[in-house]
Amino acid sequence: MDNRTELERRRMEAVGRLTGDVAHEFNNVLHVVNMNLELVSRFAAEDKVKPVVERARTAARRGARLTSQLLSFARRQPLGPGPVDINKLLLGIEDLLQVSAGGNIAVELVPCEGRTAALIDSAQFEMALLDLATKSREAMPDGGTLTIATSTQTRPHDDGGLKAGAYVVVTATRTGGSAGAAVQMLFPAADPDAPAQPVVTPALCRT
Repeated sequence: MDNRTELERRRMEAVGRLTGDVAHEFNNVLHVVNMNLELVSRFAAEDKVKPVVERARTAARRGARLTSQLLSFARRQPLGPGPVDINKLLLGIEDLLQVSAGGNIAVELVPCEGRTAALIDSAQFEMALLDLATKSREAMPDGGTLTIATSTQTRPHDDGGLKAGAYVVVTATRTGGSAGAAVQMLFPAADPDAPAQPVVTPALCRT
């Protein structure tokens, strides 16, 4: 393992620990908030208070989902290689992507039908997606849309460093501001029941 790889591994471990600590504390705060909202709902004398409480509960539930995703993200640091369902992973971090992109950017996920299992390091993949969402905020300060879509592709012949075979393709496009080119990541498709194999680095191209 070279120095650069070791530094990256340590950085991701540190990010994971920090994320887990923050998410744990935030989860405790949300628990207290929910308990107090329950008490307000029970003892409020005026009916007009109840819709206010329900809106607060809705916001707290969204915060709980986000916290759950953060804790899950933290627990996956670092990850070993293995088959990962990319559609499931994307949907699992949807709230994190939206927070990273900011309120002016709409994040749209367009998962394809069928199997999208691929051999990837899911921690690195998540970090790449969150970084993409953050950069979308900078590229589209006046608002826009970040669309992340999945598809499957079969390459009959070796081409440009890509071996022939089945691939899962993740395509990210931005509309609005200085949107820039679309980004595609290609991952070799995998049997979701297959044993772990060496990490596959995705082929990355801009279209």
